[in-house]
Amino acid sequence: MFTTDNVQLLLSKATLKLIKDDKGVEHPMAECILLRDPFPIALARELGEGVADHLYDDEDGIREELQSITLDPKVQQQAISVREAPDVPSPLVTLRHVDILTLTCAKAVDEKTGEVWIKASLRVRFGLAEREHREFLVRGFGHLLCWSFSVEQRPLPLGV
Repeated sequence: MFTTDNVQLLLSKATLKLIKDDKGVEHPMAECILLRDPFPIALARELGEGVADHLYDDEDGIREELQSITLDPKVQQQAISVREAPDVPSPLVTLRHVDILTLTCAKAVDEKTGEVWIKASLRVRFGLAEREHREFLVRGFGHLLCWSFSVEQRPLPLGV
């Protein structure tokens, strides 16, 4: 996902769902919307040149034809450390086994000044079995927080 640590994102929406696994067992999950406004080209490039090319032209300007686009990033499950501020040493929570579902980007325009920028919303899903995940939703909802993404490490098989 993003290689930059402490990306400021607003936890703006959370929906609780029951999601069935491949064995038909239901698990309580949270689907959240994380907002970034504005969404700079540097962060778009961290998601890959293909993503950046959908949003920006060869001169790093916003594509004229862009109104909004929803992308389905192919990203491994993430472990996300969330802090209140970049200089806070310990995270509020480390969310485990987070699925990145979609990235939606839209052109925004200030009608008074004519300034144009991109705003982005990232839809993520994680389990609610862990108490700290549930408590985080209550504490973090509606706050601009610092999010650091890393690939979730899979456990090693026994005997290795």
